[in-house]
Amino acid sequence: MKKKRITNIAEAFATNASSSMFAAVEVLNRHQNRFRYQVTASLLLNAWNLALKAFNHKTNKSTEKADETELSESIRKMFEQNKTALGIDFIVPITSISLLIKFNNYPFSAYPDFVKPAAFSVLSANIAMLADFLNLHFGIKTAQLPEMDIKPVEIEQEFDFLKYVGNDELLNELSEGSLLFLQAIVNTASALNENKLPTSIVYSYPQSIFVPHIINNHEIIDAVNSLKDKALRAVSQPISLIPVDANTVNIKLFDKVFTEPESSVIGFVNSEFPGFVHSKSFKKLYTLAKQNTEMFWQKRSVDKNGERKIEGRFTKDVYVFLRSELTKAKESPVGPQIIQKSIFDTL
Repeated sequence: MKKKRITNIAEAFATNASSSMFAAVEVLNRHQNRFRYQVTASLLLNAWNLALKAFNHKTNKSTEKADETELSESIRKMFEQNKTALGIDFIVPITSISLLIKFNNYPFSAYPDFVKPAAFSVLSANIAMLADFLNLHFGIKTAQLPEMDIKPVEIEQEFDFLKYVGNDELLNELSEGSLLFLQAIVNTASALNENKLPTSIVYSYPQSIFVPHIINNHEIIDAVNSLKDKALRAVSQPISLIPVDANTVNIKLFDKVFTEPESSVIGFVNSEFPGFVHSKSFKKLYTLAKQNTEMFWQKRSVDKNGERKIEGRFTKDVYVFLRSELTKAKESPVGPQIIQKSIFDTL
């Protein structure tokens, strides 16, 4: 009997990723399981591995079979193959994944009870990132499902992460392993802040354990800099390589800052080269600029209604490129070849 072929490999991987994410939430809610933080991290890493494989099949139409390589190496491989398509939006999730791998490679006995809230803050934020990723790229909407209801009963009070990392007395009681884990969080905050990415990879619960609050990386740095004993240090460092496992395998992150929306670029051309925005010369140059992954990036996001949207942005290098090339076109004997209608009329 002929075996039925899986028609959509990406969809199958994405579905399995969401199942692993649900399992992570379920384990995190088992408050009697003393190893649940480590198990949750393992399940989330497996979910991210499946989600990135789904993205790889969707983006590259890959027919490559799922390999059985060590988990962190598999994640690294999928990220390397797809980092351009994933774009700058994925820097925060990949640093969060890196931290999970680091957390998973330390023995759990290194963490006394009072470091568990920090682990919970990292894990809960990572779950939210994974849910957003699956919604954004595969339309799997999970945020409102009961399976995603995290119950941080064990913490039993509000937990302000900023007060936690800025508390000299508490930090002096932590074990060496606990401080290493917190220092890894601070290092991540410093790296993201240097790359002009404000969003942190931890959740804080300053008012209620049931209401997560997203904090900025500079807030973490300010809290650590206020410490008298300097148990943690927020060292300003322009990091472009983030270690993803215990063997310090490095993943290259994006160091370009994409700040210029398409509307600003069109406005620039209208201002400096009136009439050129409707020319064949500009249309060709604009297409070339958008094909340059060092110059253009498509920002994918989800709005408050859960709908996916795409916004294109350039680096400031686009102005230098267009000014140079359009000046050449303007000075050519042929001049700009005007077309009647352009897709840029709507920008």
